[in-house]
Amino acid sequence: MGQVKQIFLFLFFNSIFLYAQINYGAKEIALGNSGVAMSDNAMALFGNPAGSAQIDWSEFSAYYAPSYFGVKELATGSAAALAPFSFGVVSGGFSTYGFDLYRETTVSVSFSRKFFNRVLLGLGLDYRNLKIARYGNAGSLLLNFGCLFYLFKRARFGFVVKNFTRSTYGNYQNQIPTIISIGASVNPIDEITLNVAICKDLEYPVSARFGLEYGIFQNFDLRFGYRTEPNSYTGGIGLKYKYFELDYAVFTHEDLPLSHQVGLIIALSDISRRREMIAKTMGLK
Repeated sequence: MGQVKQIFLFLFFNSIFLYAQINYGAKEIALGNSGVAMSDNAMALFGNPAGSAQIDWSEFSAYYAPSYFGVKELATGSAAALAPFSFGVVSGGFSTYGFDLYRETTVSVSFSRKFFNRVLLGLGLDYRNLKIARYGNAGSLLLNFGCLFYLFKRARFGFVVKNFTRSTYGNYQNQIPTIISIGASVNPIDEITLNVAICKDLEYPVSARFGLEYGIFQNFDLRFGYRTEPNSYTGGIGLKYKYFELDYAVFTHEDLPLSHQVGLIIALSDISRRREMIAKTMGLK
């Protein structure tokens, strides 16, 4: 019982720092959560919703981390799907983490659209529910806004504001963070993507994030990342074959054990050519 109590206290007082609240896909984690200006799959719903407008095919993605820092009570999972229409791209999904004594569940929807061929805008709505044993549960609605701008074919700039409504649970302030992220993504050559991002939780220090993806082969990507606050090194791989992509990621913590996670993407198009297809969608091919 003492161990469970410690886990509960750790969650309650440090939940705002937990990776489980900000991680949203194995690919994104492997890149150090630096993909503000990348956001090129269905998990953009949780990162930068504007990125979904780059995709003109239907896609489903799932993510699972069985035990953050070796603690099974911090198991985390999420799923997202998107569908393109003539008026824009609609996405929906959910994420959950925690255990019987403490659990957060979020249901998300977003709408994104391309303007002037180079500007993508996205608006997301989250319903977040917090349940704490013996204390009951509470829910809150929050809005997210994102933008992604193609400077030219090989360079993108993006920003996103998560929870710009400053929503919270009940009368407690700052229970749900408001986070502003700004970043850039460039392709110096076709096989390499470099990401850099700066993220600021209004209540905590700035976090700098960096990511590198190297497409060694058309069907195999190697990924590395680094982030501060807290300092963490990340890495992973992506295996793609026609309509499927399997991702794996790992990240370090200054004081805690390694964390492992996996992701799966299923699409109604040949996503082994994702970069080429997005360039065509954006009129940059």
